[in-house]
Amino acid sequence: MKIVLDPTDLRDAVTWAARVLPARPHIPVLTGLVLDAGGDRLTVAAFDTSTSARATLPAHISQPGRVILPGRVLAEIVKALPADQPVHLALDGTEATIVSGRSEFGLQTLPADEYPTLPAVPAAAGTVDAAELHNAIAQTAVAASNDVTLPMLTGILVETKSGQIALAASDRYRLAARTLPWQPHTSDRLRIVAHAKTLTALTKGLTGEATIGADENLLAVATGTRTITLRAVDTQFPEWRKLLAQADAYTVSAELPAQEFADAVRRVSLAAAREHTPVRLTFTAGAVTVRVNSDETRAAETLEVKHSGDIEIAFQPLYLTDAVTGCKTKTVTLRMTEPAKPAVVTPGTGGETSGGEDGGEQVYRHLLMPVRLAS
Repeated sequence: MKIVLDPTDLRDAVTWAARVLPARPHIPVLTGLVLDAGGDRLTVAAFDTSTSARATLPAHISQPGRVILPGRVLAEIVKALPADQPVHLALDGTEATIVSGRSEFGLQTLPADEYPTLPAVPAAAGTVDAAELHNAIAQTAVAASNDVTLPMLTGILVETKSGQIALAASDRYRLAARTLPWQPHTSDRLRIVAHAKTLTALTKGLTGEATIGADENLLAVATGTRTITLRAVDTQFPEWRKLLAQADAYTVSAELPAQEFADAVRRVSLAAAREHTPVRLTFTAGAVTVRVNSDETRAAETLEVKHSGDIEIAFQPLYLTDAVTGCKTKTVTLRMTEPAKPAVVTPGTGGETSGGEDGGEQVYRHLLMPVRLAS
């Protein structure tokens, strides 16, 4: 193998693919990055048996070949290379030499025959804007659980329906859902649950048009230069549309300034005696009072807001601010029924759209279970 590469292209590809490298792999060779050079392209790939990442970049290739190099070391090296000097990579026996400007590094290769075969990428089912896809994933991922004993709750449901792709996540105490326009390539509908944190990390920075495909066990997202595959974490997921539909029968709604309200919740929650102490929201007389009372401290802040009906309701402060900031709009609407029933946060007036065959799915909805107030 003998190739010449642009340092920025190499750094971006290696850094992105290295996100998949496992910390403690069962197979030691999986700590490596696969570099496969052919034609006029270099492919950099990583695999941890459940997730794969492949990035391609242009290269001047005088001798094609394939090599596996220690991934984290390679990532640190390419980050430190001069940005204005081409990178020369050559293989001599079991050593790969990297030269850029006055810098030279030698890396011992890992055994290529021990590296497992990368998973085949499922056929494309349709396309969606890549940047919007990542934004939607990030908005919903905040509601995913960290409890590995319930795999389906650590994931994001990805499903397609009627010209839309929907994403949803829930940890049983909250549920976030987002829909996007979808250009189907086939009549088949997708429905798969993929790990939320991994999907968020690997779709960050993707641009252009993203192609999505899936089979029973694997989800694939691809752009022109990058492809990821994720093994399904589960086959089951809560009936999220029904949960949101039940919360739509609200009796009280409030229009809130998103940033100002989120800041008030954060400030007031500083007075919480314990991490999970709820904040109380009291809506009355054209205002909302955000309040925390504990044995040692108390805090309150009042904002003027538009609301229909009076109510006192309590939420976990982190869940509430996640829902409000996740809307990514200047105002948000909080819809409530009773202090013990789920509430829904959506983008404020003019910040949402609807569509679909379910009576109008808003682009982003975040359902919250309130904390029961002591009588």
